[in-house]
Amino acid sequence: ATNRMVAEESFFGVRLRQSKLLLRKNWLISRRSIRSTVIQIFVPFFFVFLLFVLKFGVQGNELRRERVANIRTSRTLEIADKIPRCIRARRSDTPCISLAYVINSDGLLPYDMNTVITNMADASGIPTSEIRKFDSSDDLDNFCSSHPNITQAAVIFNVGITNTTYPLPGNLTALIQTPTVGYSLMYNQSAQYNGVDAVNVNRYLALPLQTSLERELSRVLTNNPDAQYKVSLNPFPHPQLRINDVIATNGPAFFFAALMFNVVIQVGYIVTEKEFKLREGMNVMGLKDSVYWFTWWVTNTIFNTLSVLVLIISGYIFQFDFFLKNDFGTFFFLFFLFGLAMVPIVFVLSTLVSRANTATTLGFLVFLIGVIIQGLAGFAFRPDFYEWLRYILCLLPFSLLSKGISDLSETISNDQKGMRWADRTSNAFFTLEDSYKWLVIDFFIYFALALYLDNALPRTSGRVGGPFFLFKPSFWGYKGRGRQSTLGAGQGATSDTPSFMSPSGPEIPLNPGSHVEMVQMEHVHAATGPEDSDVVHERLRIAGGHVAPVTVSNLLKKFSQSTGCCSCCGTKKGKGRTGFAVDHLNLSIEASTLFCLLGHNGAGKTTTINMLTGMFGPTSGDALICGYSILDDMPAIRKVMGVCPQHDILWDQMTGKEHLELFAGFKGIPEDRIQAEVQARLDDVDLSRHGHLLSMQYSGGMKRRLSTAIALTGDPQIVFLDEPTTGMDPVSRRQVWNLIEKVKRGRIIVLTTHSMEEADVLGDRVGIMSRGRLVALGTSLHLKNKFGAGYQVVVMLQDPYGPPEVAAGIKDFFAQSLGVQAASDALGIIYFNIPRTMTPQLPEFFEALEVNKERLGIGMVQLSMTTLEEVFLSIAGHEEEK
Repeated sequence: ATNRMVAEESFFGVRLRQSKLLLRKNWLISRRSIRSTVIQIFVPFFFVFLLFVLKFGVQGNELRRERVANIRTSRTLEIADKIPRCIRARRSDTPCISLAYVINSDGLLPYDMNTVITNMADASGIPTSEIRKFDSSDDLDNFCSSHPNITQAAVIFNVGITNTTYPLPGNLTALIQTPTVGYSLMYNQSAQYNGVDAVNVNRYLALPLQTSLERELSRVLTNNPDAQYKVSLNPFPHPQLRINDVIATNGPAFFFAALMFNVVIQVGYIVTEKEFKLREGMNVMGLKDSVYWFTWWVTNTIFNTLSVLVLIISGYIFQFDFFLKNDFGTFFFLFFLFGLAMVPIVFVLSTLVSRANTATTLGFLVFLIGVIIQGLAGFAFRPDFYEWLRYILCLLPFSLLSKGISDLSETISNDQKGMRWADRTSNAFFTLEDSYKWLVIDFFIYFALALYLDNALPRTSGRVGGPFFLFKPSFWGYKGRGRQSTLGAGQGATSDTPSFMSPSGPEIPLNPGSHVEMVQMEHVHAATGPEDSDVVHERLRIAGGHVAPVTVSNLLKKFSQSTGCCSCCGTKKGKGRTGFAVDHLNLSIEASTLFCLLGHNGAGKTTTINMLTGMFGPTSGDALICGYSILDDMPAIRKVMGVCPQHDILWDQMTGKEHLELFAGFKGIPEDRIQAEVQARLDDVDLSRHGHLLSMQYSGGMKRRLSTAIALTGDPQIVFLDEPTTGMDPVSRRQVWNLIEKVKRGRIIVLTTHSMEEADVLGDRVGIMSRGRLVALGTSLHLKNKFGAGYQVVVMLQDPYGPPEVAAGIKDFFAQSLGVQAASDALGIIYFNIPRTMTPQLPEFFEALEVNKERLGIGMVQLSMTTLEEVFLSIAGHEEEK
């Protein structure tokens, strides 16, 4: 295992190479997801188009109003002199009143106002049922309050006699009585629509009402029933008035939505890799976290910049003054820096959720919060606003975007010429340049927060650094040599690249009959019962200082009850007697050994693999791999480790060949040797003809073969294969078996499987786990001898259709020689089960059987031991009963 393909690189060389690989991966996925990529880039065009449609509609609606439209010459608008009849509400059965009136007088009525109202109604064609007189103004007010939207208009007459005295000669005075008539008009101003147009209530009702009243009053006052009274309305000529800028009022929300769409998509992409453990798989193969975030930053920044350019070009296409009048740099840097500040917010959101569906929902929630916060930007950046709240809003890119758009919109209002680049530092109390600076500050703040949360919060697999991870030496690259020495391995791990170590330390001879056979561990729950002698021997040997290339000491993993179900290992809380997924595991694996780990679902196999490969850390205990601790030295271990996880870590949009190229790069294989390595791995698993196909086109068995090939990429010293042949057909399974058998020379392979045949064929050493504990350990033959029921003898008759006496004679022979009865018999075949205690008698028995073979009419005899499956069922069933 000394001929290694991994090339040693510098600190920056490793990160540069991995950055190229991940950027290529992101490019391939984006190119093959062309539909979603195009939507992601060009969605700003659709939002700008919607803004244009809104602007077009607002302008069209406003230009229909006289006070806004362009009027070049004075126009005479005749006012109707007829009062319109009232309109009853659709769902109302109450008759409406077209005209109500009140006559207030001091008792003298020089003129008949009732006649005036009657003449008005007759001239307008209003029936008397829609005319109503009230005794006082208070009665009218009370009626209108209790019967809303019933009365269309009302006239309040104030009629009386005005007495005026004038002095005359001789101390005489003259009294002149002058009739006076006054009126007040009241009318309903509830909005009315003719189709889609709002009715001008003044022209529709108020002016016709006044015209009709004035006409009838003039006729009464002049006693001339034919008197005419005409009114016309002549507006002044004026140019078209400027309509409110749609961008100033709606631009922040539309531009924010256009750029926020990318945020939702990007959060979904990152969380998808988290949900399907794609990132953890890359970490196990050597990916640096810093490279992962850097490449996503580059990818998302490129997409955001493209979206910003599409947004700006769309603004030019639709001729928005916002883009035409302001200098390009003013709005480009505003949008670009906003997109830049949103990238680390994407990272922060991705650390808080573990499922893509939840991430999408969270993204839309942030969008809604952003829209609400934008409403504060209009007055939050004024000098008289709360300073502490302004600083809080400065930490939210949404409010800064809204402030910047408002600043730029103000410079084009009232026919101004827009903002020049030089004006960005002096345009307001909180300038446009201040918005730029705070967006840059937000970028660094949220990036630091994302990196902190990524290390502090638990990931999907369970790995967690804790809130104080910054104070751990391992975070800063210091290796835990003291921890290794506690397991007796410190003296062997001095180089940068791990290597296999020769076993050392005191040995404890294995003697199944010795006093250690039924020793109990003090720290194991008493209810679990005594340990198997081989497991005790292994534990004591490790405690005594035995060192192997893989040494596991008291490894324990306990999932908190709050998680509910530990899906990673299949252990459900409350089902077992303890909360341990792995319970004080002690194990050593020698070089050039294939160790097979068996156990039912939830036994702790996958949890053990995940701890040994660094997917998450143990609750307590440690393990040394090539002399390096899994607690502190996983980067060093990953240089010589290959992993085939239980679930395929594959991207649907990448081919099998591209997967191998990616992981070969992670393993540090030189570029000039990657293609040869990829082709060799494809040949090993018989995927050469399918290497160009996308992994989504692979069957389940093909995916497992590809995952196995990835695990073997880079000639790793230690390979972990978690159920590698699941879903394979018998031919493919046998091919993978042959591959594993071939490559295990010079390396360690740890294999988990549910196939007892696979364990029997491949395993040099077998361990059986149950409820998180190692309950049996040894070679397949050793386990069969120790836990098996014995042997099975199958006797086939020479003549299957012979007389019954032949079969009876054979049964009598077995009963007299061994004292066993036939377990079953079929057509010409008899089965006998022989207990293991009769092993010493078997040689003499089979000699006698061979001598009497012809006489008894026996054609063939087969002898087989108890199968490994029967051993497993016996041990696992016994443990479940306990």
